[in-house]
Amino acid sequence: MVKAALAVTPTLKIVFVRIADVNSFGGNVIRPESLISAIKWVSDNADKYSIDAVSLSLSGTNQDTCTNQTTVSSVASLGLKNIPTFAATGNEGSKTTVGFPACVPGVIGVGASTDQFDNGIRLGETATNRGPGLDIVAPGKIDITKYNGSPTTLSGSSGANVISASRYINKNTYLRKSTTKTANLIEDKKIAKKQRIREIIKQPKEKFLTKNQEEYWRILGDNEITLCFGPAGVGKSYIAMKRAVDLLHDDSNKYEKIIIVRPAVEAEEKLGSLPGGLEEKLDPYIYPSYYLLNKIIGKEAREELKDQGYIEVAALAYMRGWNVDNTILVFEEAQNATPSQIKLLLTRIGFNSKFFISGDLEQSDKYRDKTKSGLYDAKMRLQDVKGIGIFEFGIQDIVRNPIIGEILNRYD
Repeated sequence: MVKAALAVTPTLKIVFVRIADVNSFGGNVIRPESLISAIKWVSDNADKYSIDAVSLSLSGTNQDTCTNQTTVSSVASLGLKNIPTFAATGNEGSKTTVGFPACVPGVIGVGASTDQFDNGIRLGETATNRGPGLDIVAPGKIDITKYNGSPTTLSGSSGANVISASRYINKNTYLRKSTTKTANLIEDKKIAKKQRIREIIKQPKEKFLTKNQEEYWRILGDNEITLCFGPAGVGKSYIAMKRAVDLLHDDSNKYEKIIIVRPAVEAEEKLGSLPGGLEEKLDPYIYPSYYLLNKIIGKEAREELKDQGYIEVAALAYMRGWNVDNTILVFEEAQNATPSQIKLLLTRIGFNSKFFISGDLEQSDKYRDKTKSGLYDAKMRLQDVKGIGIFEFGIQDIVRNPIIGEILNRYD
């Protein structure tokens, strides 16, 4: 068997695992517990020995064990690690059944082939078993040389099974190398993107005017989604945008871009239909975010990042079906969003992304009752969800102009 495997894949490394002892066979019966124990060992040691496939060149007639749930689960555990299990179907000449463990769901049943045909299936000299569990056939007669130098012929489904597993590993190794090469190219491209971003952004060190701004900065970094509430002038938009730029600039992570989203809601005064395409229509709503970016990195850098796709603008109305990966999404004026819009937005988050969502519940252009706002609804629903941070500023945190606090107090 070893010689047959090495004939197919000379660089093959073989790990031997004992399944049967003298007491494991009763006539031609293989005990499921012996197989389960062996598969568990393989699963536990797959990474240690770089195991790519399992070859079971044995076949028992105990059909009643084919659907043994523990055995099925053991084979499935290998499948989850992308380790296929090959097993010989047996050589008893059955046209309706295959042996155990080839009959187990999830196992690839291998039959032997020669130049003899029966109903379109090439059969081995000893008439390989066939039935629902026969998945593939492989050469069942192969001339090899023993370790002592004498010639011999290997025949039957056991040899075919070893050859199949060896061929799989041979091909899989090539595919794995190709995949690794592709992954490396993708990674190199990502590194080049980060280098270009760092060239564009001349990142100044963050500065905080209050302790709460510093705490908000920390929460933005610690969570996948952050909901922030607070009055005008506390720096919630500036800190969020600054944090987004900082993460994009940092080459130790995989964030590839910033997406800016705002609800298209006007402050009571209706401007009517705006000219131009979607991006031009969104410009009046996005301008405050551009203004912040201009302050943080400069207008020229902001425009270059946008031109090269590192900063994007999106309309909330068209985000259904999106999956946002490797991105920092900044959503402001969220008090004007409906509960269904906030739900839509939150469920767009993919892998390796952060969502910064902020608003002032006291300045909604859509809801007189702030409890109807989607931002308020999210606050009530998501307070104890792991990975979601909630932070609230107060009037005492206003840093823009002290008069703003006095104005807000008079309107309360």
